Amino acid sequence: MLNSVRRWTVSGLAAAIVMVLGACADDALAPSEQWVTSAAGEGRFSVAWRSTGMPLARNESRDLDVAVDLDGEPAAGLDVAVRGWMPDHGHGMVRTPPVRDMGAGRYRVEGLLLHMRGRWDLHFDLRAGDVAETVSFVVDL
Repeated sequence: MLNSVRRWTVSGLAAAIVMVLGACADDALAPSEQWVTSAAGEGRFSVAWRSTGMPLARNESRDLDVAVDLDGEPAAGLDVAVRGWMPDHGHGMVRTPPVRDMGAGRYRVEGLLLHMRGRWDLHFDLRAGDVAETVSFVVDL
Protein backbone atom coordinates (compact mmCIF):
# COMPACT_ATOMS: atom_id res chain seq x y z
CA MET A 1 0.00 0.00 0.00
CA LEU A 2 1.35 3.39 -0.89
CA ASN A 3 1.76 5.95 1.87
CA SER A 4 0.80 9.04 -0.08
CA VAL A 5 -0.80 10.01 -3.36
CA ARG A 6 -0.32 13.49 -4.75
CA ARG A 7 -1.72 15.06 -7.92
CA TRP A 8 -0.24 18.06 -9.66
CA THR A 9 -1.99 19.75 -12.54
CA VAL A 10 0.57 20.68 -15.14
CA SER A 11 -1.72 21.27 -18.10
CA GLY A 12 -2.07 25.03 -17.39
CA LEU A 13 1.69 25.47 -17.09
CA ALA A 14 2.27 23.44 -20.24
CA ALA A 15 -0.32 25.44 -22.18
CA ALA A 16 1.34 28.71 -21.15
CA ILE A 17 4.75 27.46 -22.24
CA VAL A 18 3.39 26.27 -25.58
CA MET A 19 1.72 29.63 -26.21
CA VAL A 20 4.86 31.58 -25.34
CA LEU A 21 7.25 29.48 -27.38
CA GLY A 22 4.82 28.65 -30.18
CA ALA A 23 6.94 25.72 -31.27
CA CYS A 24 4.75 22.72 -30.51
CA ALA A 25 2.13 20.85 -32.49
CA ASP A 26 -1.53 20.77 -31.42
CA ASP A 27 -1.15 17.48 -29.55
CA ALA A 28 2.22 18.18 -27.90
CA LEU A 29 2.50 18.82 -24.16
CA ALA A 30 5.54 21.09 -23.81
CA PRO A 31 9.06 21.61 -25.10
CA SER A 32 11.44 18.84 -24.07
CA GLU A 33 13.75 21.21 -22.19
CA GLN A 34 10.97 22.09 -19.72
CA TRP A 35 11.05 20.15 -16.43
CA VAL A 36 7.69 19.43 -14.79
CA THR A 37 8.08 19.24 -11.02
CA SER A 38 6.11 18.25 -7.96
CA ALA A 39 5.93 20.71 -5.07
CA ALA A 40 8.28 20.11 -2.17
CA GLY A 41 6.89 19.38 1.28
CA GLU A 42 3.84 17.33 0.23
CA GLY A 43 5.50 13.97 0.91
CA ARG A 44 8.93 12.49 1.30
CA PHE A 45 9.55 12.19 -2.46
CA SER A 46 9.71 14.98 -5.00
CA VAL A 47 9.81 14.30 -8.74
CA ALA A 48 10.87 16.28 -11.79
CA TRP A 49 10.49 14.93 -15.32
CA ARG A 50 10.87 15.99 -18.92
CA SER A 51 10.57 14.40 -22.31
CA THR A 52 13.91 13.76 -24.00
CA GLY A 53 14.48 15.09 -27.49
CA MET A 54 10.89 15.88 -28.42
CA PRO A 55 7.77 17.13 -26.63
CA LEU A 56 5.23 14.59 -25.41
CA ALA A 57 2.78 13.92 -28.20
CA ARG A 58 -0.23 11.71 -28.72
CA ASN A 59 0.57 8.19 -29.94
CA GLU A 60 4.33 8.81 -30.21
CA SER A 61 6.82 6.92 -28.06
CA ARG A 62 8.99 9.17 -25.88
CA ASP A 63 11.68 8.67 -23.26
CA LEU A 64 11.50 10.67 -20.06
CA ASP A 65 14.33 11.94 -17.87
CA VAL A 66 13.22 11.73 -14.24
CA ALA A 67 14.93 13.17 -11.15
CA VAL A 68 13.75 11.95 -7.74
CA ASP A 69 14.63 13.30 -4.28
CA LEU A 70 13.83 11.58 -1.00
CA ASP A 71 13.79 13.95 1.98
CA GLY A 72 15.63 16.56 -0.11
CA GLU A 73 18.47 14.28 -1.26
CA PRO A 74 18.87 12.52 -4.64
CA ALA A 75 17.16 9.12 -4.34
CA ALA A 76 19.29 6.45 -5.99
CA GLY A 77 18.41 2.78 -6.15
CA LEU A 78 14.63 3.17 -6.00
CA ASP A 79 12.05 0.84 -7.42
CA VAL A 80 10.32 3.12 -9.94
CA ALA A 81 7.31 2.34 -12.11
CA VAL A 82 5.35 4.67 -14.36
CA ARG A 83 1.65 4.24 -15.09
CA GLY A 84 -0.67 6.29 -17.24
CA TRP A 85 -4.43 6.33 -16.69
CA MET A 86 -7.23 8.02 -18.64
CA PRO A 87 -9.96 8.65 -16.04
CA ASP A 88 -12.47 9.81 -18.65
CA HIS A 89 -12.08 6.54 -20.58
CA GLY A 90 -11.41 4.11 -17.72
CA HIS A 91 -8.22 2.60 -19.13
CA GLY A 92 -4.46 2.89 -18.97
CA MET A 93 -1.57 2.75 -21.40
CA VAL A 94 -1.25 -0.03 -23.96
CA ARG A 95 2.24 -0.89 -22.70
CA THR A 96 4.25 -0.44 -19.51
CA PRO A 97 7.54 1.38 -20.15
CA PRO A 98 10.68 0.06 -18.48
CA VAL A 99 12.52 2.39 -16.08
CA ARG A 100 16.32 2.39 -15.92
CA ASP A 101 18.29 3.66 -12.90
CA MET A 102 20.87 6.14 -14.19
CA GLY A 103 22.42 6.75 -10.74
CA ALA A 104 22.41 9.77 -8.43
CA GLY A 105 18.61 9.95 -8.27
CA ARG A 106 18.17 10.03 -12.06
CA TYR A 107 16.00 7.57 -13.96
CA ARG A 108 15.11 7.03 -17.63
CA VAL A 109 11.61 5.96 -18.63
CA GLU A 110 12.00 4.24 -21.99
CA GLY A 111 9.23 4.32 -24.56
CA LEU A 112 6.35 6.04 -22.75
CA LEU A 113 3.36 5.94 -25.10
CA LEU A 114 0.23 7.99 -24.41
CA HIS A 115 -1.81 6.64 -27.30
CA MET A 116 -4.91 8.87 -27.14
CA ARG A 117 -5.78 12.56 -27.04
CA GLY A 118 -7.23 13.76 -23.74
CA ARG A 119 -6.47 13.80 -20.03
CA TRP A 120 -3.87 11.37 -18.69
CA ASP A 121 -2.96 10.87 -15.05
CA LEU A 122 0.75 10.07 -15.09
CA HIS A 123 1.71 8.18 -11.90
CA PHE A 124 5.27 7.68 -10.66
CA ASP A 125 5.25 4.80 -8.15
CA LEU A 126 8.34 5.11 -5.93
CA ARG A 127 9.66 2.71 -3.31
CA ALA A 128 12.78 2.86 -1.13
CA GLY A 129 12.64 0.02 1.40
CA ASP A 130 9.52 0.57 3.49
CA VAL A 131 8.92 4.11 2.15
CA ALA A 132 6.52 4.16 -0.81
CA GLU A 133 4.60 6.95 -2.48
CA THR A 134 2.91 7.72 -5.74
CA VAL A 135 3.53 11.16 -7.22
CA SER A 136 0.97 11.98 -9.91
CA PHE A 137 0.70 14.59 -12.63
CA VAL A 138 -2.19 15.49 -14.93
CA VAL A 139 -1.15 15.64 -18.58
CA ASP A 140 -3.51 16.95 -21.26
CA LEU A 141 -2.72 15.96 -24.83
